[in-house]
Amino acid sequence: MEPQTAAAPDDRFTIVAMAVLACVVQDLLHEGLGHGVTAWLSGARRLTISTVALQSDITTRWISANGTLVNLAAAAILWPVLIYVRRLPPRLYYFLALTLAGSLFWNRIFLVLGRHQLRRLGRGDSRPSPSRSHRLLSPSRNQH
Repeated sequence: MEPQTAAAPDDRFTIVAMAVLACVVQDLLHEGLGHGVTAWLSGARRLTISTVALQSDITTRWISANGTLVNLAAAAILWPVLIYVRRLPPRLYYFLALTLAGSLFWNRIFLVLGRHQLRRLGRGDSRPSPSRSHRLLSPSRNQH
């Protein structure tokens, strides 16, 4: 008979830390690699980047679109890795699955809530406008 080993209990701190790290990675991919590198390659001289937005001294359709495209490319790479690569350690599998889910969810939010932004980009207007959720949450100037 084989000796039985007791499974180690899940460490909540480790699970939460991996979830936070997965969120950071997908956000860095989106803002840094997607928007930031594209703006830099497009000739932007000034970049301001945060976890929610990138601002540069130039604006193009590619800069606006590449955050989403990079997240979708990351998801296209991670999905087959999770399906076909055998013997991934459980913690790595969990981290990659969370990164995949975050990349796909982030882009779904942009497509659902930001479809008016996509229409504006199609017309060549790449100026930022408040999202629908922002307009719902902020008071109108006309209300008293």
